[in-house]
Amino acid sequence: MCMKAPIFHIHAVFTFFLPAMVCAQGMLDQPAIELAWEARRDLSESTYNAKLEEMRNKGYRLTDVEVLGGGARIYAGIWRKNVDNRNWEVNTRLSDRAFAEKWETLKNKGYRPVDQEFHALNGMPYYGAIWVENKENLKWASFRKLTAAGFSEKQAEYKDRYMPVDLDVYEIGGQQLYSLVWLENKDNLKWAIQRDIARGKLPEQVKAFSDKGFRLYKIEMYEQNGAARYAAIWVENTEKRYWQARYDLDENRFRNWRQRFRDRGYRLESLEMYRSQGKILYAGIWLENDERVRWPLSDQVDKTVQGYILKEPVAGISCAIAVNGKIHFTRGWGFQDIASKKEAHANTIFRHASIAKALCSVMAFRLHAQGKIDLSNRTRSYEPRLPPHHTHTVGQLLSCRGGVRHYKQGHDPLKAGTAEIYTNAFDATRLFSADSLIPIPYLYSTHGYTCAAAAMEKATGLSYSAILDQQLAKPFDLGSLRCENLNQLPEERSKIYRYGPSGFVEIIPESLSWKYAGGGTESSVYDLARFGIQLLEGKVLSKVALTTMTTPPDTFDEYAFGWDTGKQRGQAYFCKSGGQPGARSFIICYPVKKVVVALLSNTAGDGIVDLGKQIGGLLIGE
Repeated sequence: MCMKAPIFHIHAVFTFFLPAMVCAQGMLDQPAIELAWEARRDLSESTYNAKLEEMRNKGYRLTDVEVLGGGARIYAGIWRKNVDNRNWEVNTRLSDRAFAEKWETLKNKGYRPVDQEFHALNGMPYYGAIWVENKENLKWASFRKLTAAGFSEKQAEYKDRYMPVDLDVYEIGGQQLYSLVWLENKDNLKWAIQRDIARGKLPEQVKAFSDKGFRLYKIEMYEQNGAARYAAIWVENTEKRYWQARYDLDENRFRNWRQRFRDRGYRLESLEMYRSQGKILYAGIWLENDERVRWPLSDQVDKTVQGYILKEPVAGISCAIAVNGKIHFTRGWGFQDIASKKEAHANTIFRHASIAKALCSVMAFRLHAQGKIDLSNRTRSYEPRLPPHHTHTVGQLLSCRGGVRHYKQGHDPLKAGTAEIYTNAFDATRLFSADSLIPIPYLYSTHGYTCAAAAMEKATGLSYSAILDQQLAKPFDLGSLRCENLNQLPEERSKIYRYGPSGFVEIIPESLSWKYAGGGTESSVYDLARFGIQLLEGKVLSKVALTTMTTPPDTFDEYAFGWDTGKQRGQAYFCKSGGQPGARSFIICYPVKKVVVALLSNTAGDGIVDLGKQIGGLLIGE
C-alpha cells in the first residue's frame, strides 16, 4: 500500500474487468437492510463541521463527502445510521504531506479509506478521505496523483485480487490525475471501471451495463479541455437490488429527484457535486433501502390519487400509508412551491386544518391520564376568566357538545386567519366567548376547541404550542409536528394556494394562532401517518383511552372526541378531515387491520374524505 509520485501524462481510455465468479456483495459498504440516512449539500465549512458533530452524536457515520474549492469550501455529504458502531474519521483539509502522515497513522490503527477527495482552495491543493475501522480485515490499497498511465498500471496490478471502490479525477497544474481506492475482492465480484466518458455517451453506457446486470456504484464528473467527462465504477447486481442514477442536475432538479426516490424507498449511496461551465451540478446513485420499492399496491394508489387530482385540482398533495406499524407507501404529487418548481413529497409540511381537533383531543386524553386535567370538569374550573354562561365541561368541548358556536356566516377573514398573533388561547376566546351558547345536543365548533385549549394551558402552565411539543412531537419523534408559526420557516413548509379560473394563485398566509387547537397545526404526511401508527399501537394512549376517545358519547352524532367514526366494508374506523384556505387534509385509522392512510395538501377543495376511504378500501379488503 503506497502512494506513487505523479507522472504528468494524459491517456484517455475506457477500461473494464470482469472476474469469472459471482457471489454476494457483503464486502461492499452497502448493506441490503433498511437504514436511516440523511444527505446535505451546499454547506459552508462551519455548517458542515456542525453537521458532522450533530450526526455523529445521533449515531450516524459519514459515508460520502464532496468538497468544492475555489474561493471558499462548499461541502456535501451522506450520513447513514452506524448500525455496527464502526469507528470512523474524516479529514478534508490536508496538505499533501499531512495526508501522507494521516494515511500512515490510520493504516497502523487498523482503518481503511472508503472515499478520497481532492479540491483546490485559492489555488492550493488539499486532500481528504473518509476512513473506517477495518473490522473485516480486508486487504486494501489507495493511491493519489496517478497519471493515466499510472492508473492503467495499478489496474493491471490489482485487478485479479482487488476491485476499485472509489475514484476521484482532478487537475493539478493543468494535468489530469486520479485517486483510487482498491479493496480485496473476497467475494470475486464482477466489476467494471470506465473513465473519460463523453457526456453524450454516458446514457448508452448506463444502458449497456444495466442490460448486462450491472449497477452503477460510483460516478465521477470532471472537465477535460473544457468538455464534461465522466468516470464510473460498476458492480454486478447479484442481489438484484433496484437502483436509480441521475446526473447533470441543477440544485432544484436534484432536490426533486432526491425526494422522489426517498419516498419510493431508496437511499442515496453516492453523491457527486461538481462545476460545469461555471455552474454547480449534482449526480446521485440511489439503492433500494426498504419495502416501499416493491410494495404491490403502489401503482394502484398512484393511479387513484392522480385520477382524483384530475377531478379535484390541488397545487400539491402528499400521501402516506401504513400497515401493521410499517410505512408501505409515501408519495407527493404536484408542487409545494409552484414558482420555484419544488415538488411536493412525503416530508413536505402542510397545514392540518381541522385534523388539529383530533390532535387536541389526543393531548387532552393524555393529560387526563397524567392527572393534569379531568375531562368531566367544567372548563371554567381551569379557566375562570371565561364568561359565567360557559357551563360546558372540557370533554363536551372535545366532542362538540358544549354549545359553543362555530364560525358566523360571512366571517371569512376569521376562518382564514388574523393579522394579530395570540400568545395564549384565552385571549383568542375573546373573539367569540361573549356570544350565547347554542342549546342543541351536537354542534361542530372550532371555537369550542379554543376554549378547551385555554383550559389545558391553565391546567399545565404551558402554552398550547409547548403542550403539543411536550405531549406529542418530542415523545413520539414527530419532528415536523407543531403549531404553525409564520415567524419560523421550516425548510420544507409548503406555500398555500387557491384554485380559480386562471389556475393556482398563491395565498399570503395569516396567523392561525387564534385557533391552534381547532385548525392551526402542521406537519408532514409522513409524521402524520407515524402518529397514526403509534396511536394504533397503544403508545400514545392506552387501549381503554383510545376506545373511549373514538366512541361517540351519545347517539346524536357519530362524532366522538375529536374524531369521526364509522364502518367501511364492515371495518370500524376513526378519521378526521379538514379544510381551510390553503389546506385539504384527511387521516383515517382502521384499528383491526392496523391501517393508516394520511393525506395532506396545500389547496382547499372537496372529495379528500372519499379519496382517503377509496385508498383505505384497497387495504382492508372485504
